[in-house]
Amino acid sequence: MLAAALLTVAMATQPPEPEAPSLRLGIRGVAEQWNEPALASVYQAGAPIGAVSIGLPLAGSLWLDVEVGYRRLNSADDEELSFHLIPASVLAQWSFGHGSAQPFIAAGPTITAFQEQYAATAEGLGSIGGARLAGELRLGLRVDTGLVQPRRAPAPNPVKDVGIELYVARRQAGPIGGRTGFDLGAWRAALGLSLAL
Repeated sequence: MLAAALLTVAMATQPPEPEAPSLRLGIRGVAEQWNEPALASVYQAGAPIGAVSIGLPLAGSLWLDVEVGYRRLNSADDEELSFHLIPASVLAQWSFGHGSAQPFIAAGPTITAFQEQYAATAEGLGSIGGARLAGELRLGLRVDTGLVQPRRAPAPNPVKDVGIELYVARRQAGPIGGRTGFDLGAWRAALGLSLAL
């Protein structure tokens, strides 16, 4: 009887099971190395890009990861020449493993929008732009920093964990409708911080 009472008290004082996150918000620094030789000859062969991400759970360890980045490149030879790059991806992401470090693999479609601005005649600045569809494969690791600890009392806490994310990826792209236009395929590497809500 005493053992049963002690077991009941011990179970009552244990912290509740952490709730599964319903949303993951992230900010990432992404380094890209592009395939397109025209970018390397006029601007750069690669550059860091700032990006934000939203993760939505689909089922169990399967998530939907949406990432959007932006970078402006300036030409060293022409002050009025600039290139704006907006890579976006919608990837299915599967996490595996348990504990504070969780590897993941992700794959899905991407679209990279671009606009090049240049000096025109009397009309002012001219520009050309477009977008390239591609596919991306990503391998990464998410590590829980341990900054958010489970509470002893069942009090609401909007942040479930704070994680450090890193990944390497390949965006494979080719111009649509033949071999004309920019090839914005790239090798990618990212480091970021995410909040699970």
